[in-house]
Amino acid sequence: MYTDSHAHLYDLFRQSGVVPELQSDLYVCASAHDRTEFLWQEVFAAAHPGRVHLSFGIHPQKPEIDQFSFLEELARSRRIQAIGECGFDLFTEAFRHSEGEQMGVWDIQIDLALRYSLPLVIHARKSLHHVFADTKRLKKLPAVVFHSWSGSAIEAESFLKRGINAWFSSGKALLRGDRSLRETVRSLPVERLLSETDAPYMQDRTEPFSVLGDIRTVVAEIAHIRNMDEGELIKAIFRSFMTVYGENHELSKVP
Repeated sequence: MYTDSHAHLYDLFRQSGVVPELQSDLYVCASAHDRTEFLWQEVFAAAHPGRVHLSFGIHPQKPEIDQFSFLEELARSRRIQAIGECGFDLFTEAFRHSEGEQMGVWDIQIDLALRYSLPLVIHARKSLHHVFADTKRLKKLPAVVFHSWSGSAIEAESFLKRGINAWFSSGKALLRGDRSLRETVRSLPVERLLSETDAPYMQDRTEPFSVLGDIRTVVAEIAHIRNMDEGELIKAIFRSFMTVYGENHELSKVP
């Protein structure tokens, strides 16, 4: 079974004009950042039982604290399998202006993930120093997924050495020859890798948007980089996906 650890199904629907087709050999984690997006994806998940996992997070590019009450409701009622994507984005000057707000929503989302023992999906651009600074809390989480990993292999290994139960997800940046990402994929233990499309956002320059089917090309490239049998890689990534999103994590006691 192929697995897409991070996609935006509602946004893909809006951009393409058609409901995404979930092929029978694909599992996906659908990420949402607002109520409308989440509710649409929840209905989609109900139509594909067991194969669509759901996450919700306050995105660092839109650090809107008013989304928190809905996020807390989803976590408390166990309607999500992960919190995120959340984190930091300091890639542009405009994003850097909201660094303080990003810090605020990051704090409350980690606290919520700890409270309900949920995995955390991290978005981090030009901001890994902030994530490293929170090692003590991150290592207490059941799982941490670095969506669209943009750091180095050494930084990825450092998170693991610090005791964080982390996975590193890669997508079509591999096809663009990203040397750092390719080295991460080559050197990390296979059981720490995930694959994703980030559909519809991880498109090539010649494409209007990316699609779920792109996961096959991504996985084939990972297998090529690692000089690994593709079938064995698919099985390994599936086990990791289910470890992160599929397990019924114990609900922490809420004070």
